[in-house]
Amino acid sequence: MNALRNWRKQNNLTLEEASAALAVSVGSLSRIERGEQWPDRSFFERLAKATSGEVTANDFLPDQRSLKRRGAAA
Repeated sequence: MNALRNWRKQNNLTLEEASAALAVSVGSLSRIERGEQWPDRSFFERLAKATSGEVTANDFLPDQRSLKRRGAAA
């Protein structure tokens, strides 16, 4: 589960409530949580503000350990 979904669940927010707080459609938020859609810069700014910095754009970057594993296999 990603940081955005974790934050939403920890704060007992539905997709509808979180999407309203982040000014994005429910469908887009769902796709963002599943990693099927990359948000734009303004989303990341709203996200950091809405989560009081608990979730930031950095949380969407791949884990460095997984990158090293993939690089080693190549």
